[in-house]
Amino acid sequence: MVWGLVGKAQRLMNRGETSVAAEILRRRIGEEERVNPRHMNLLGICEVKLGHREMAREIFGEVLASYPRNAAALTNMGNLAFLDGDGQAAGDYYTRALRENAFLKEPRHNLVSLYQDMGHFEKALTAYEEYAFMAKAGRWSSALVALLFLLLLMLLVRR
Repeated sequence: MVWGLVGKAQRLMNRGETSVAAEILRRRIGEEERVNPRHMNLLGICEVKLGHREMAREIFGEVLASYPRNAAALTNMGNLAFLDGDGQAAGDYYTRALRENAFLKEPRHNLVSLYQDMGHFEKALTAYEEYAFMAKAGRWSSALVALLFLLLLMLLVRR
C-alpha cells in the first residue's frame, strides 16, 4: 500500500475522481520549492486521463528537464508517443527508461505491445520473455526481502 499524497491521489484516481486527484496534486506542487518527480508524474497521468495530453507532455518534460534520468517520466513520455502513434519515439523512451532502471516492468510490458502493433513479432516475443522473467524475479526478490526482514527482527528480539 502506498501512503501519503501519492497513495491518496492513486486511490482517488481508482475511484474515478481523477480531477480531484489532479487538483490536490497541483496544490501540493505549487507549495513545493523544487520539482518532485513522483508528484509531477502522477499529475501528468491525471492529465492524460482527463484528456489533456499536451499538458501531460509539458509536465513530463518538466520532470525530465530537472531529472533527465527519471525512468517514470521517460516511460510516461513513451506512453504519450505510443498513444500518438509514434512507435519509434515510444520505443526510444522505453529503452531509455530501461537503461536507467533495468528492473522496471512497465516499459518492458509496453515494448511488447509496441512491437506487436508494429508487426515485429520476434521482438515482441523477446520483450515478453524479458518481462515475464522480471515479473518472476520481482516475486522472488519480494519474498527474499520479507525473509531477511523476519531474520533481522528475530535477531533483534533475541537481544
